[in-house]
Amino acid sequence: MIARPNSAPSAATANVTAPEVGRLGGWHCIVLYLLLSGIPSSLSAIDRMQLEIAAIDGAFGQIVGAELSLRPSDPADLQLRARELILADGTRLQDLRLHCEAADVRLFHSIRCDDARLQLRHDESDQLSLRGKLDWNMVDGAIAAQLTSADFGGETRLTLDWSDQAGSLRLQAEQADAAIICPWLPLGADWDASGSLSLDLQLDLASDGGIGSLDLRAGTQNLAVASPDGAIASDGLDLDLDLQLRQQAGRWEARLSGRSLGGQAYIDPVFLDLDQAPMTLAANGIIRDTELRLEQAELHHAGIGRLLANGTVTLSDPLQHQLDINVRDLTLDDGYRVYLQPFLIGGALDNLDTEGRLRADLRLLNADPVRLFAELEQTALRDRRERFHVEGLAASVVWPSVDDTQHSWIGWSEAGLYRVALGATDMQAQLLRDGLRLLATLRLPVENGRLLIHHLELTGLGSAQVQVDLDAELEPLSLNRLSRALGWPELGGRIGGRLPGLRYQDGEIIFDGALRAELFDGQVTIDGLRLRDPLGVLPTLQADATIRNLDLEQVTSTFEIGRITGRLHADIDDLMLENWQPARFNARLYTPEDDRSARRISQRAINTISSVSGGGGGATALLQRSALQFFDTFRYDRLALACELRDEICHMDGLEERDGGYVIIRGSGLPRIDVLGFNRRVSWPVLIEQLGAVMEQQEQNEAE
Repeated sequence: MIARPNSAPSAATANVTAPEVGRLGGWHCIVLYLLLSGIPSSLSAIDRMQLEIAAIDGAFGQIVGAELSLRPSDPADLQLRARELILADGTRLQDLRLHCEAADVRLFHSIRCDDARLQLRHDESDQLSLRGKLDWNMVDGAIAAQLTSADFGGETRLTLDWSDQAGSLRLQAEQADAAIICPWLPLGADWDASGSLSLDLQLDLASDGGIGSLDLRAGTQNLAVASPDGAIASDGLDLDLDLQLRQQAGRWEARLSGRSLGGQAYIDPVFLDLDQAPMTLAANGIIRDTELRLEQAELHHAGIGRLLANGTVTLSDPLQHQLDINVRDLTLDDGYRVYLQPFLIGGALDNLDTEGRLRADLRLLNADPVRLFAELEQTALRDRRERFHVEGLAASVVWPSVDDTQHSWIGWSEAGLYRVALGATDMQAQLLRDGLRLLATLRLPVENGRLLIHHLELTGLGSAQVQVDLDAELEPLSLNRLSRALGWPELGGRIGGRLPGLRYQDGEIIFDGALRAELFDGQVTIDGLRLRDPLGVLPTLQADATIRNLDLEQVTSTFEIGRITGRLHADIDDLMLENWQPARFNARLYTPEDDRSARRISQRAINTISSVSGGGGGATALLQRSALQFFDTFRYDRLALACELRDEICHMDGLEERDGGYVIIRGSGLPRIDVLGFNRRVSWPVLIEQLGAVMEQQEQNEAE
């Protein structure tokens, strides 16, 4: 002990440094020892006593760097400062200061203060000030306190009744500023929060000095929060929360319940309107060491469905868990809109009208799905862009199947794809961990034909290298009915035959062979067919097409451009359709070398071709101002027309060069007429528009 005189000769200051102290109850032992061993019996000789303690451990946590200062006047002046207070949960509070100007100090017995002022801070900008009563019993180390604060906008009350073996702490707050929760939220402290918070927290000690129970009732009023990255937000959110923790036999028993009373919440990408559809939560669990066993949890979203969960969570880094999640009575109309659609934006299923119910059981292991059972009942899916629809959809899905006896089933009563009617069907399949295997032939009606898939096996699903093993055929389908369904001019012929193999690679469906069809009494062969995102926002098709021996009379009567007879070949290379509209191609249409059929062309056909190729001032004027106007048709030797489409510009060509243009139709016999084109660069949209206008005008002229 070191005593230093001050300005008053009869007074002294006593400084004592103490080692680390174990439990809170040891305070009185140190004080008694120090006072009895060196402090003079005459307090009037001492101006101030000061005690420095390196660390104090208690059930609440640890006090580091404590300084106790006492001026033993009547009443006494008591000050306690500590560099840091580390709570049991790891929270660190700095610069703790307790000051009592009128303390009732009874040496070796107690310290009582009716006007205690306590200050501490969580960081540089978050300081807490409390005022009230404090009573410290030195004999048994007990502390009793009733403190209040107005730092948080409302009134905060702290009631403490604590000792080594028993005690309680109660923290109450009413209408506190919601901003106080920001430092405790994830993603850092840069949250924005407004609104108010109310809570009632009760902590009770167990017989071993640790926490025996915790009861928390909390609520928010008009809460608006926003995370730094904008992924979490709320507005006008009213919540009630009730948490109970009980320690028993080395474990914690936990009960949690909560309910929403209104407002909106956003958890990227899900938006919840809790005014329209409130939620309730109830959960029970057991915590032992670092493991949480969730025995029963239920989340009920009014009008949408229920989610049940149980399993274990190990609080480690990284987090380990196994959870069984059960979805019950999920209504697909609201359930799709709230929980599914936000995750599907940009895909084929992002804009649907839905009906029906979903039931599912899912097992998660460390966030990875390992088991799924799902059922759909009387479901309907209708794409608002009218790309597809499914009615009367039902399904039973088991994933993954362990053998052929565990299979999945899906079927519907009616469906359509781009207005093409697909009849009722059902499919049985075995779902593997990364693939699918068809267990029986799938028979799918398509308009007046049928698609038969005898064998289908997919592997590598979920990866960039999906493998497809396909054996399928298309029973002859009338192109007439198919074209009507698609809103095209009615095409003559049929399409059918064995389908080539296909594979999925880098987001594309690639056909390994050729597709063949009969069209206008000719043959069409499509090679190198590739499809990307066929049901997406921008479907893309690439292919090369070879067309042989089309009957021009059938073609021209279908498209009403005027009558042409004879046969036609066409080669279309590097074809690309974007959103089912031509984006580029190299196309050449021409008369076959060996065509021996009668080749004639009508005045209307000549007018149509001349108008769209820039030759209207030639052949069309000649027909109108000469004796040729009395002829309905003319013989021709050959025709040819080429277009290379790039950036919506069609670069035109024909049979040969002549008179600064190109020959499209070379006449034959008498009377003879040639059709020339002079526009080498033609806007594709304008070309299509002009062709439609010419055909419409000619129909009006004929009607008159």
